Amino acid sequence: MPVKVVFVKKPKVRFFMIEQVLKNVRAAEERAENIKAEAESKAAAKRFAADTEARRIAEEAKERARCEADAASDAAAKRAEEESAATQRTCEAQCEKLKADLESKVAALAKEIFGRAKDGGC
Repeated sequence: MPVKVVFVKKPKVRFFMIEQVLKNVRAAEERAENIKAEAESKAAAKRFAADTEARRIAEEAKERARCEADAASDAAAKRAEEESAATQRTCEAQCEKLKADLESKVAALAKEIFGRAKDGGC
């Protein structure tokens, strides 16, 4: 009987190696996805913290600006009140001087009219 020679190929070993490489690739991809997800989570947390800090700083700046505006407004109101009081005092002094001048003129005119009436020279 003739002898049949059969050559045994080693595809199982190659298949096993390819399968192992694919498993390693899948595992690496999963690790990469996990690392990416973790990094995105950390980035989101840092963005949230930064946004919160920015809002806090903005609110503090608004409050400081409001206080400075109130202080400036109060100072302006005080200056306006002081200037108004000074103007009123000046006005009152001028009015008193005018009143005194007019009173002296009226007294002089009254004396002259009285003298004319008394002497009959009206």
